[in-house]
Amino acid sequence: AYRDESKAPLLINSCEVDTQFPPELQAKTDEILKDFAPGYERTYWDGCVHGFAVRGDMVSRRVT
Repeated sequence: AYRDESKAPLLINSCEVDTQFPPELQAKTDEILKDFAPGYERTYWDGCVHGFAVRGDMVSRRVT
C-alpha cells in the first residue's frame, strides 16, 4: 500500500463538492494518513466543485 511503501510526502487538494472524494472519504483518508512518516497534507477548498482547477471555469467555481 502507498502508506506503507512510499517515501515521498503526499498532498491532496480537496473541495466541498466532490462526488469522487466526498467528505466522509476525506475524513477517513485524514485518519489513515495522519501519521504518514514522509508527510501528509490535505488542502480543502471551501465552496469549490470537483474539477475547478482543470476546467478553469471562473463562473461556476463557487457553490451557490
